[in-house]
Amino acid sequence: MIKNKEIEVDFLYQSITYNKDTNLLIAQRNQNYGVIDLEGNVIVPIQYKSVRFNGTYIYAKGELEEVYYKSNGEKAEDTYTGMKEIEGEDIYITTNQDKKYGLLDKERKSCCRK
Repeated sequence: MIKNKEIEVDFLYQSITYNKDTNLLIAQRNQNYGVIDLEGNVIVPIQYKSVRFNGTYIYAKGELEEVYYKSNGEKAEDTYTGMKEIEGEDIYITTNQDKKYGLLDKERKSCCRK
């Protein structure tokens, strides 16, 4: 990937897919996938059999493990497996491991329950 005539991401990957919601790239090297940022820094190691975005979370599946990462590359320690911002509302729709939905405010605290 070249930006302003400078190589940002070297020719190490067979494919790169851009995600506009997170401004990150899924990169494939051989049969493994991971996530890199637009400067070429590895966010999620290129070691998984599949990687996909769940809103602001990244789902990575290996041969024996399933891992959720936040968009900054930290492993997600909370129970959310997906988080998508509602534009202009400062509210996030969340999904947990039991496939139940919820809402969080901009501080990522539960909100909007009646």
